[in-house]
Amino acid sequence: DAQQQQQQLSVEDELFLERFKRRRNEAALKLESEKLQRPPSNSTYFQDPKNVITSILNGLLQPHAPLPYFGYEILYQSSTEHWQDVLRKSVGAPIGTETELIYRALSRTMERDGHNQFGILVGLGTDHNVVAT
Repeated sequence: DAQQQQQQLSVEDELFLERFKRRRNEAALKLESEKLQRPPSNSTYFQDPKNVITSILNGLLQPHAPLPYFGYEILYQSSTEHWQDVLRKSVGAPIGTETELIYRALSRTMERDGHNQFGILVGLGTDHNVVAT
């Protein structure tokens, strides 16, 4: 009886694992699709500089969607090496700092409360629902 119950749990566990894998794969595909819709991408949509800038600014308005710090990743990865260096230095990160740490530092800097000149870029103190997308 205990062995039969163990086999039943095993089948249930296998079904759960299969559903989990399917959801994980769907989420990964959705994320990849989202990344292709943002710069830097080889999409013909991004051959127009206006579309690149619009996408970067929209990413900053919702910087943690679909992943934490994703808007800052877009900003950093869309920048030239010179501007990546400027961004890195602006948050006091030394050469060789992991990019994830730079994204986090940009987040803290740009999202801080108070008189923050960058707040408008990340939707602080604004009603970003009126921004055209």
